Amino acid sequence: MTIPATVARPDARADAIAACRARVCRACWAPAGLQCTVSGKPGDHLARWLAAESAGAVDRAYMNAIISGLTVIADHVIVPEGDL
Repeated sequence: MTIPATVARPDARADAIAACRARVCRACWAPAGLQCTVSGKPGDHLARWLAAESAGAVDRAYMNAIISGLTVIADHVIVPEGDL
C-alpha cells in the first residue's frame, strides 16, 4: 500500500494508529488502546478504522490508502499494522 504524500509525514502512521485505537472496536470489542489482534501480526478491524474516520480522527486520504490495499472490504477484515 502506498500512503499519499499528503499524509506521508513521519508521524502520520503513529498518529493514525493511535487515533484508530482510541476507541473500542465495534467488531471484537477490543478496548481502547489495544490492538484487535491477539496473535500474529498486529492489526485492527476495518470497522475500527472506519469509526475513527467517521469521527474525524483519521483523514479521508489515509483511509483511501488503507482501503485500496485491501482485497476484501468488510468490517471484520483486519488491517495489518505493517501495511500502514
